[in-house]
Amino acid sequence: CALLDESVLNREKTDDGWHTWQQDPLQAHFFGTLNAGEELWERIREQLKLPAPDVAVLTCLCRTLQLGFTGQYRSQDDERREDVIRALTARVPAFTFAQDAPVVVRAPGYRAGRTMYWLSWVAGIVTLAGLWCVLSSVLADQVARLTGQG
Repeated sequence: CALLDESVLNREKTDDGWHTWQQDPLQAHFFGTLNAGEELWERIREQLKLPAPDVAVLTCLCRTLQLGFTGQYRSQDDERREDVIRALTARVPAFTFAQDAPVVVRAPGYRAGRTMYWLSWVAGIVTLAGLWCVLSSVLADQVARLTGQG
């Protein structure tokens, strides 16, 4: 919540979305506080002091900082912030990505979907042409009756 609040509220553009977010930031909505910029750092310090902290919690905190959360350390280059990031990074397993699994996978029915797309267009055009012929014939009959030719 703190990262998202900070990201939205530190934007240069202050539009309606910004004003709405400022009135009810996530940290206030879910945790009843407007002090996440300091509380998150306190939680990080507490976790680093534990003899055997939960690695998942440390990983979450580390990734939050790596994504740009600054909180009370407004400058990205603040040495205290960098020290904490180094301490967390040392205790968190490195981010790994399995290269054997592709990132983008084409759906198995992709080609069938493309064929169905074009078939639906052809069916629509044929239906429209048939409807045109029927309605044209009906209209011609109606005009002939009205003019006394039929």
